[in-house]
Amino acid sequence: FIHPDDRVAVMEAMEQAFAAELPLHIEFRIVQPGGQTKHVLQMTHWLFNQKGERICCGSLQDLTEVMSLMHS
Repeated sequence: FIHPDDRVAVMEAMEQAFAAELPLHIEFRIVQPGGQTKHVLQMTHWLFNQKGERICCGSLQDLTEVMSLMHS
């Protein structure tokens, strides 16, 4: 769902953060199945589970309304 114009940069950032086990905060656009474009913020961080294994956790926040207010 990553917007084609953002895909390379987002995928590179995600791959680097995952390989180095670093947190990632990145804004990018997604395209919904109906064609509507949304602006999102993805935030990830790393935790340890009960077995001591590293786990990447995160959230995705819709910033579309905020972005439209900033550009109006």
